[in-house]
Amino acid sequence: MKKIYFYLDGGDAMYEQQAIPMVVTVPSVSHPPIPYGLVEAAAWGPDTGASSPTNPVLQWGLHTYWVYNLVDRYGIGIVAYDEAGNIVGQWEKTGVSHIWQITVEADTQRVVFWGQSNYRIVMRWHELFIPSLTVSPPEQAFLSAS
Repeated sequence: MKKIYFYLDGGDAMYEQQAIPMVVTVPSVSHPPIPYGLVEAAAWGPDTGASSPTNPVLQWGLHTYWVYNLVDRYGIGIVAYDEAGNIVGQWEKTGVSHIWQITVEADTQRVVFWGQSNYRIVMRWHELFIPSLTVSPPEQAFLSAS
C-alpha cells in the first residue's frame, strides 16, 4: 500500500500514514460510543431529512472517522476513533448537518463532507491527520544505589 509522510515540528518528526483516505458505507447502528453533545443523523441524500440506515465513514490508516450532528446547533462533529473504538480526535464544524456523502479529492488532498441541500464542509488532509506514535522504552534503565 502506498504511504504518505507528514513532517511535523519543523521537520523533526515524521509520521507514516495510508496514502489516501477511503470512504466506506457502514450500518448506522455500528457506530462506536458517540461523544456527549453529538447524535447520529446521516441522511439518505441532499434533499431529504429522512434518516439513512447507513453512514459514510472515512477510513485512514488505523483510524475511522464518523460524522455526527451537533445536538445544540446547526453543525457536525467529526470524530476519529482508533481500532479499539477510543476517541483520538474530534472537530466541530458549523454550516452543515445530516451528512449523506463524503468525498476524497486526492489531487488537492481534501475531504468534503456533504450535507442537506448539498451544503458542505471541506477539510484538508493535514487537518484530519492523527499521528500514530510509538514510544520505545530505553535500552537500559537502572537506578544507582550509591
